[in-house]
Amino acid sequence: FEGALVEMYGYKKPKGQSQQEFDRWVASIKPRRSVTEAFREFERRFAQLSERDRRLVGVDKVLLFLKTVRHEERMDILFERQDDRGAHGLTEEWSEVEWVCRQHDARRSSTA
Repeated sequence: FEGALVEMYGYKKPKGQSQQEFDRWVASIKPRRSVTEAFREFERRFAQLSERDRRLVGVDKVLLFLKTVRHEERMDILFERQDDRGAHGLTEEWSEVEWVCRQHDARRSSTA
């Protein structure tokens, strides 16, 4: 079916990225953007991973994301996401980090 789409419409399935490429991207980040921008870019790149790689990376998703934000925002997120159930008293739930990122930017935009 995909071959027919390529022939008829020039359709090509978008190429994803490997876990290694994702890890290299995270390691190469120079965090100079807002939490929202970092969050959107992280989610976009995470979505490009295969389902298998998403499951593998998902274990460390929170920690990898924190590497993509500036130190001061990282500390805000770490403080906001305290949870006695997680490692070192911090939540490992991505939904919690997502909520904190949205709250962080809402606070910043209301003070600007």
